Amino acid sequence: MRRLLSSLLPLILLAAASPAPAAAAQSVTLTLLPVADTYVNAGTPAGNWGTQDNLFLVLGTPPTRSRLLLRYDLSQIPVGSVVSDANLSLHLRTTSGGTTLPLFVSGTTSAWEETAVTWNTMPTVGTTLPEILVTHNELTQTLDITALLQEMVNAPATSTGMMIASRETGAAFTWGYGARESAQPAELVVTFTPPTDTAGPVVSERRVENVNLTSAEVVFSTDEDATVTVDFGLDTSYGRSISTTSTARTHRVLLFPLASNSLYHYRIRARDQAGNETVTTDATFTTPESSGALPAGSLIKIPDDHNPETQADSAVYYVGSDGKRHPFPTPSIYYTWYADFSSVQTVTISQMAAIPLGANVRYRPGVRLVKFMSVPTVYAISLGGELRALPNEQIAAEIYGAQWATLVDDLSDVLFGNYVFGAPISSSSDYSPTVERDAAPTIDRDQGRA
Repeated sequence: MRRLLSSLLPLILLAAASPAPAAAAQSVTLTLLPVADTYVNAGTPAGNWGTQDNLFLVLGTPPTRSRLLLRYDLSQIPVGSVVSDANLSLHLRTTSGGTTLPLFVSGTTSAWEETAVTWNTMPTVGTTLPEILVTHNELTQTLDITALLQEMVNAPATSTGMMIASRETGAAFTWGYGARESAQPAELVVTFTPPTDTAGPVVSERRVENVNLTSAEVVFSTDEDATVTVDFGLDTSYGRSISTTSTARTHRVLLFPLASNSLYHYRIRARDQAGNETVTTDATFTTPESSGALPAGSLIKIPDDHNPETQADSAVYYVGSDGKRHPFPTPSIYYTWYADFSSVQTVTISQMAAIPLGANVRYRPGVRLVKFMSVPTVYAISLGGELRALPNEQIAAEIYGAQWATLVDDLSDVLFGNYVFGAPISSSSDYSPTVERDAAPTIDRDQGRA
């Protein structure tokens, strides 16, 4: 279907194909950089070094000794994943004293902030891995922390990062490692296998919006990407369904055509990419009773016929106080009056045919500028489709700002007869977009009806 208003109904109304059985989970490897790192020093127990580009492991004159703190965002690793390999690579940038050091890596279990933590407030720790020996001539020191990462993935609520310490007695040393502020931050490379997905999507925030005589929208969310089907009908056997074929987490499904003054039952079926399906309980809504003619100011269209060669089902009309339906010739014209299509009602073809066709809707005054394709003159628009020529770019910029040219729409010569020509604008004080826009609060007013 050629879309005259292409964004009107971005809904795919075809039955969703059944997905293929989910494949076995494959291992995934991530390379992560720290989201926070710093060190704390007992020699300056209230000091914080969260913005420095080096992380110093230090042992000096008592009580001087330090510990490193690092945190990584592990949210990409689902709870229940099996961690097969996790290596932390520290980049040694400076050394003084010590040729071989033991490193002890622990998981932190209480909160800490990079730019606030001190020796006095450093976090508590849980599991500590056995010592890992490193030497001063290893510029990149790779630590196997697989067991600790598995524990952190299993308990994300209580895992706040990791602490690295060394010996705190014996000969003095100062080893400096690259912080995240440097060009050599500590890298964490994790290989894991995600858990097998056996649970269907969780459907939440279910509601029905924009209920009118012939259509309604079912709106809801899922906690994971899913395709959805809404079954609906006059009883719990439903009988009709509308589906989407693309995955999403927020969903808006248009149900049509509906009968007026009727109680409808509906349920939602949501299927994730692993093929797991959730079916909600039954819910209901009632369409309003028809009062005869559509009220003035209504926006209407006919149902989508799913034929790419037709466009009648894309056209939107304004129901005027004259009892006629007035078409919007272009999307640009529509958007000068309305921000979206949420108020558009779907009516039957026979209902549409019973409403006489009226004049085209024109641009709302004061919102856009226009020019005809065959004429270079740019026009501002006043009430009643009066076109007023802008004499030069300076006046255009004074009225609409430096970006005035972005407001110019090309108008087909076919629509020439929808407008009349008024006096050219003589100065910036001769035309006010706000005044012009306020003078046409409705399409009826712009077309000369109160």
